[in-house]
Amino acid sequence: CISRLCTAVRHVLRFFAKYTGNDPVIEEEVKKMGGFGAALVEKAETRARAEGREQRDREIIARMLRRGKSPEEIADLCEVSLEQVKQVESDMLSLA
Repeated sequence: CISRLCTAVRHVLRFFAKYTGNDPVIEEEVKKMGGFGAALVEKAETRARAEGREQRDREIIARMLRRGKSPEEIADLCEVSLEQVKQVESDMLSLA
């Protein structure tokens, strides 16, 4: 969802950059939107990276649980909260 938003904003920015021509009014509006669009893309990319890290952490925690590591040991080794480990463990049990 976030990556589609980033792609859409980039397409809009490219469209405006391509079709502004020499019209100073349009160019000014595009510049304003460009700053907004760039901020929006940056925020979306930051969020996507955070979500990716969270998913990676969940996968690592699940792998360690399957290998028999204790939740306390995983929390310590992965530097995550014990609650996060237990949530992954609970999710795994509900899927089984």
